[in-house]
Amino acid sequence: MKKTIYFYLTFIILKSSLSLAGTISITDYGADPLSGDNTTAIQNAINAAIQSGDTLYIPCTSNGCVYITRTVNIQDNLRIVGDIGSTLKLKNDTSSNLMNIYGTNLNIIIYNITFDGNYTRQGVTNSGNIIYVNLKSTNSAKSHISFYRCSFINQSFSSINFWRDSDYTNYPGDVILTVFESKFINGRDHATNSYVPRFISVVDGGILVVTNSFFDLGIDIDLNNVGMPAITSVNSASYWTDRLPNKLIIKNNYFNRLGRGNADAMLGVVDLYARAEDSIIENNVFNKSNSRVISVKSNSSNVIIRGNNIINTNRAGCILVEPVSQAPYTNGKNFVIEGNICKDITGYGILVNGYETTSDNDFLKNVNISANIVENIYKSGTSWGSGIVAIDVRDININNNTVKYLEAHGLWGYKTRGTINISNNSVTGSSSYGIYLSSGLNNSIINIANNIVDSAYAFGIIIDSSSGNLSNEVKISNNSVNNVQYYGGYQYCYRSSYSNLFILHNNSCINSGTNYFQQFGNTTVKVNDNSWQ
Repeated sequence: MKKTIYFYLTFIILKSSLSLAGTISITDYGADPLSGDNTTAIQNAINAAIQSGDTLYIPCTSNGCVYITRTVNIQDNLRIVGDIGSTLKLKNDTSSNLMNIYGTNLNIIIYNITFDGNYTRQGVTNSGNIIYVNLKSTNSAKSHISFYRCSFINQSFSSINFWRDSDYTNYPGDVILTVFESKFINGRDHATNSYVPRFISVVDGGILVVTNSFFDLGIDIDLNNVGMPAITSVNSASYWTDRLPNKLIIKNNYFNRLGRGNADAMLGVVDLYARAEDSIIENNVFNKSNSRVISVKSNSSNVIIRGNNIINTNRAGCILVEPVSQAPYTNGKNFVIEGNICKDITGYGILVNGYETTSDNDFLKNVNISANIVENIYKSGTSWGSGIVAIDVRDININNNTVKYLEAHGLWGYKTRGTINISNNSVTGSSSYGIYLSSGLNNSIINIANNIVDSAYAFGIIIDSSSGNLSNEVKISNNSVNNVQYYGGYQYCYRSSYSNLFILHNNSCINSGTNYFQQFGNTTVKVNDNSWQ
């Protein structure tokens, strides 16, 4: 919270300080919108502003606002401001970056500039960026680059490709990129290319803050289109243990028509593809996504996904915590997924999937899923269609969620361990089981309390361990299961198998046939004060 307030204050101070007093205009060095190449003039103006400490001004003139340029470089502290419409546009066939920013302990502010990557005139295989950033900093200072009210259009690979230098020993200080009230529109989706473009990418331990901004691919996408992610967090090393985790604050943004749905390179709209720490994805709106929407790797830690509104996703799901494919595989912990809306989603609502391991201690740990609304979840082909799913997770709370109208299970836990608390949820209209825990519940303590399950098929609440993996204790209390549908010879409100202690207390079962509960393989069974109607 303190860090977020700091970044907002940064922009208040920034806005008040960007006056035109003490400025150098690029036109003073010969830049002209009528020129076919302003590279030398712009670079000379940059160098002069850095040397003098003045603000660099990119004006609109009587000749226009768009300045054609090849790559320009910034290697020291600088402020850049523009008029409404002031634009730097990459020259045809440059096939490189529009701007490079690199150095140590930099402080750079860029305000009210449009950056045009001109991708239609750069060649199909061009992998250039609009802005390429590579920063490092010492302990005594931070490197901080801020984009305020800027626009990024027509990028080839990335609008902003943000790298932290990997020499962590000599340069251990923070490197920060902040984007505020900016627009990212009409990037190339590269349906035929092998690499995956994206609007913003943070690499190798950077801190990325993106707030109050707008992202739109610029075209409607469907199952036949590939699309592209908006924001990705990645590492460059072949083994991720060699790189620091990235930290991201993504708040109050709008994402439209994004996500890469290609099965060979599927990426979410906001995809923390590499290990992340101390990250927040909060109060964003996602519409018409073409793949999973929010995706985080399961070896990340201290991640909050809260208050997002996610609607109309046509494949792969809403919120995903997924297993990693490179070391370190484990040690993920402390995930909070709360207050999100997932509605009209193909695939799944919320899926938390740790790395599959034989050691209980290596499971993804301490997951809290609470106060989410998950509604209208459809199968993708023959798979998924469940509301909230937890796989290979140790110690999980699933509380106060509303889950309804599903083509599979309402709440499903598979190989969940430790303390499992499922309480105060409402599950309505699941086309399979209402609340379902299955397989590998070794020594778990399971509490299922104060839930309402309505109109499930076959089973309302079911705990299915196995004879070789007994749970330690299963307590099902104060739940209401109504209108269980008769399906394939099964119709039970409650079932538990293979626990050392099974307690069924003060539950109700209404309008669900005559097979109220079923139990087998339990060592000790206590059934009392239940109401069967």
